[in-house]
Amino acid sequence: MGHYDRKPIQELFKESAAKQKQKPAPPPATKEFAPPVFRETSPAGTLLDERTKQARDAELKRRAGLKTNAAKPVQPSLELVAKDIEILFQGWIERAVAANTLVATEWNSQQILNMVYHQVAIGTQGWAWSTASFDAASKWLSANGYFEETAGRRHRGQNAPKEYSPLQG
Repeated sequence: MGHYDRKPIQELFKESAAKQKQKPAPPPATKEFAPPVFRETSPAGTLLDERTKQARDAELKRRAGLKTNAAKPVQPSLELVAKDIEILFQGWIERAVAANTLVATEWNSQQILNMVYHQVAIGTQGWAWSTASFDAASKWLSANGYFEETAGRRHRGQNAPKEYSPLQG
């Protein structure tokens, strides 16, 4: 049997521990070695080039503009408001005539509109362009002599109805 040159196990452990304690030397400073460059990535992890960053920033700016514009209330045009009021009022007139609570004349309709317009314009509590306001105006105008009692011509001795001016205070 041949004789082998063996080191004892303790010496091997010492050598390996000494190698582990030694810190590796930093890489030499050469042109090839450069510090890591941190690049911007999307949430999905893709690298963003300059053109993509500009497009993203433009989209974020556009969305911010939409949010600020959405916060501002937009006033409806006067034509739209007038059409809505006319439709609402015509529906109310039809129901009032069907219920026999109103004599449908142009004079009576105009008096109701004048009163509601006046109350809404001065900001009276509870008044708006709604059927409830039309009901309240109709009752008050009827009770205070602003309505024509019959459709058609007045007869001798019949008083003319009063006029409710929208500028009345």
